[in-house]
Amino acid sequence: MAQKAKNELVRMDYVAVELKNLDKSIVKAKTQARAKEFLTKLNQECKLVKENLRRLYNKAELNAKYFEHTVPIQKIKYQ
Repeated sequence: MAQKAKNELVRMDYVAVELKNLDKSIVKAKTQARAKEFLTKLNQECKLVKENLRRLYNKAELNAKYFEHTVPIQKIKYQ
């Protein structure tokens, strides 16, 4: 009877260790999923920022061309 109880305790310890390892694996998987989700969102934000910068650059380029043709540039004479 004592051996049976001892074997049961050993088995319970083994199960407890396995559950602890499983918990660690679950936490690791959740952390990796969160990191992947964060990086995906960050990548999307970067794409939007890049697109907005491209639009602003094109707009600035058009404005520069417009002012180049409409506003006469005066040369400064140094004395």
